[in-house]
Amino acid sequence: MALLPVNPKLYTRRTLENSYGSTNTIELIQQAVAAFRSETGFAREVLICDMSRKKGGRFLPHDSHQSGRDVDIQLPCAPDVKPGTVPWAISQVDWDATWKLVKALIETDQVQYIFLTTDRQERLYQAAQKSGETLELLDRYIQYPRSARVGIVRHDPGHIKHMHVRFKCGKNETACQ
Repeated sequence: MALLPVNPKLYTRRTLENSYGSTNTIELIQQAVAAFRSETGFAREVLICDMSRKKGGRFLPHDSHQSGRDVDIQLPCAPDVKPGTVPWAISQVDWDATWKLVKALIETDQVQYIFLTTDRQERLYQAAQKSGETLELLDRYIQYPRSARVGIVRHDPGHIKHMHVRFKCGKNETACQ
């Protein structure tokens, strides 16, 4: 496992001990957030929450986050929300920025899943539509409005204030499962 490096121009790490990931995951997070910032000029905090521990393994409250491929990213806050706020309310989230961040992550072509509750997916879907995305792309990327677990962005309870990103195994990560 590698430690996600300090990079305040891109993101903030929530806790050092839970900021470890595979080398592939570390590279992809930096690549996606840099692309997101470059495209949008988003100047607010991007908070990287739990990833994995240095030696991997289970830690509460997570069932996953054991192999360095899972990353929780707090949903970007709207411009009028006080810095440091945890966006529990739908209205506290900058949905246009969230869509652009999700798209930047997916465009790495290394995202297996992104988990987000259905009511949050609805807002994400609306932001994607507003930005001019095609229905074909929306069907490929977002489960909403379908109930079947399809697409990359899928419903999972508890993913209200953050999205859970599961990256694929890297080509050089032969022990990855």
